[in-house]
Amino acid sequence: WLLLFTLTWLLGLRWYVSGHVPMTDSYEMMLLIGWTSMVITTVFGRKHTFVIPLGLVLGGVSVLVAFISRPTAAEPLNPILDSPLLAFHVACMMVAYTLFGLMALCSLAGLRAFRPEARVYLADVSHMALYPALFMLVLGTILGSFWGNISWGSYWQWDPKETWALITWFIYAIYLHLRISRGWRGRSAAVFAVIGFICVIFTYIGVNTFLPGIHSYA
Repeated sequence: WLLLFTLTWLLGLRWYVSGHVPMTDSYEMMLLIGWTSMVITTVFGRKHTFVIPLGLVLGGVSVLVAFISRPTAAEPLNPILDSPLLAFHVACMMVAYTLFGLMALCSLAGLRAFRPEARVYLADVSHMALYPALFMLVLGTILGSFWGNISWGSYWQWDPKETWALITWFIYAIYLHLRISRGWRGRSAAVFAVIGFICVIFTYIGVNTFLPGIHSYA
């Protein structure tokens, strides 16, 4: 609750100073992931207390990465980004990434669990987060394509960010298919969830930093 309050105050202050939703650079994005982690943790943690330490790990790492990347000044929004779709697109993607992160942490904990019932429980919690995460990823991608058409005149340009977002969607769609059709919930499923989140990390940080394109922060 303390971390949630602190991040809410910080993001709200940046929103007030800049005059727009703080979602425009890597520093603000990582703070947003930390804030989303705390919101999801407080909601899920009431019923599934094991989510609380996992959410604190994810939120803490997000805030750490934000400050390692150095705080940026709160500035007015670039005119090309001035669209209501920006906030909805980014919010959907950040919620999806956060849920995928919790899935990966649950899977890692499941790989280390000794009791079979603990592994089953963690697999079920991970699976519970998969549906809203995949839905938000699809919704965010669709909103992003509409926003791209308004800003750049094209729904899809095979930009590295768009391509890797599609790859990420395919990975988790395969995971969901195997889970439903084969009842996948063992060690292989846990490893697959971790690999999927590594792809998410590259989609967000790797593409933004190392690959050229309209989404690059490099």
